Amino acid sequence: MTRVDLNKDLYEVVFDLSEGNPGAITVLAMCLKEAKQIDTQHFDAGLGVLLALDASEIYGKDIWVLFKDHCHENLSKFIAVLRGCQLGLISPAMLKSGAFSVNDTCISVVSQLGKTNFRLDPNP
Repeated sequence: MTRVDLNKDLYEVVFDLSEGNPGAITVLAMCLKEAKQIDTQHFDAGLGVLLALDASEIYGKDIWVLFKDHCHENLSKFIAVLRGCQLGLISPAMLKSGAFSVNDTCISVVSQLGKTNFRLDPNP
């Protein structure tokens, strides 16, 4: 069952996706604020990120784990791997489990989309 309902207030949607997890709330807030500048080709980057997470059934602590552990707190990489899932480069199951190469996925996304503002600095 999807959690993004366009009849809900945006705060309710963020809370539903985050399951109240503080780290997930922080990531979602950053996405709403910065995603449009990062993914310039997305129809509504902030909402698009929320929809992509919902479609992949990534909620609560899994949002935080994807951002912190797999994307090394790089918001551009986080948004790029979600786009990779939308583009069919990785499956939702791979996205949720982290069983994919973040850097390879990001590079593939950038090569498919062309001009974007993804900042894909190497992992530390």
